[in-house]
Amino acid sequence: MTLNLHKITDFIIPHFDGALGAIGLALPILAVFMSMELIRPGKRLDLKSTLFNIWYTPVFLTLSSILLALLWAMVPANWTLGLLSMDHSDPIILSLSFALYLLIFDFAYYWLHRAQHTVPWLWRYHATHHADPNVSCLTTSRHHWLEEVFRFVPILLPLSIVFGSLSKLPIWALVLPGLFGIFIHWNTPWRMNLIAKWIVTPWFHRIHHSIQPEHHNKNYAVFFPIWDIIFGSAYFAKAHEYPNTGIISRHSSNSLKRLLPIPHQ
Repeated sequence: MTLNLHKITDFIIPHFDGALGAIGLALPILAVFMSMELIRPGKRLDLKSTLFNIWYTPVFLTLSSILLALLWAMVPANWTLGLLSMDHSDPIILSLSFALYLLIFDFAYYWLHRAQHTVPWLWRYHATHHADPNVSCLTTSRHHWLEEVFRFVPILLPLSIVFGSLSKLPIWALVLPGLFGIFIHWNTPWRMNLIAKWIVTPWFHRIHHSIQPEHHNKNYAVFFPIWDIIFGSAYFAKAHEYPNTGIISRHSSNSLKRLLPIPHQ
């Protein structure tokens, strides 16, 4: 029993350390955005949800890392073809490869995300993310810990086929999408009109979290609004539209029952 416990501990600790490392990398950006949310928020922050998001972030990152490691262990090595590489000295080729990486990710995520709002059993898990009564930069990691499993086949496998093992990607290629997630959940009154048609902004993504009926099933993309524009789900907020967020449920927004393997709604 002691030996098994040591093996389990030795397996878990590196993933927990990795979660803390990821938080450490994001901390400067988080500190800036959270400070601005406190000084001039788009909506007043909900204290209970903010505290929930703080303690849950390392839990989510650790459990997700463990589950993904177990899934990657089952993938044959010859599946990660690496048709393109981001290990290139030419800045133009490197930039084009990274842009393609984001486009593939965003296209795959768009359709999975859309399914998460239309397929009841997927929504049961995704509702954990939407339960936040006031979306802020800390909402980024407020996902059910099993959601990364659902992203594995439609998103991570296609990326690995094109770019090879994701563990071998440059660190910035792995960090930037996470930092962008912090950005699009930022609780800010700044509309960013100059980039809103080209890049997903906090205002664009907040519409996706809105409780207003006219905003439901809108703005699924994470990086580029083009997918929502092409497939008819885009909604660009007007100047007065900065809606409340959350979901209607018999359970509280921060109920631990939302984190069960089969979450309560």
